[in-house]
Amino acid sequence: MSDFPLNAVSVAVVGSRHGSPFGPGAFALAVARAGGQVVTGCAAGVDSAAAAAAAGHVRVIRAESPAAWALAKRTGQVVAAAAAVAVFPPASGVPGKGSALALRLALARGVPVFVAGPVSPAGAGWSAATVGGCVGWLHVAPPAMPRLI
Repeated sequence: MSDFPLNAVSVAVVGSRHGSPFGPGAFALAVARAGGQVVTGCAAGVDSAAAAAAAGHVRVIRAESPAAWALAKRTGQVVAAAAAVAVFPPASGVPGKGSALALRLALARGVPVFVAGPVSPAGAGWSAATVGGCVGWLHVAPPAMPRLI
């Protein structure tokens, strides 16, 4: 881990192990370029994309084992180390267990939560209380489609 200024803002980047089309790498790079610190659990998918994009500005929280209890412990440590949490769900928009846990823990701690993707998420993992507790939505423009004609 690099040395960070004491006033650096730490943002946890959490999300799907299958990746996310909502730009976690671009977001992490923007945080790093602005002088912030990216906190990640270093799992595959969103965590790895954020860590690679913000190289040198990342605090990694490593799990001791892949067991379910380790996921809960690591997620709790990631949220506790951050001043804000950014959640990047998969293309379906439905958060997995780790993302849903990060949302609940952050809201319980009073940590601001930002979610990438649709402003009106639906499906398992989302509830009115969870959505209502999010302070903002991260929007990434979809990639430009090539012209066919």
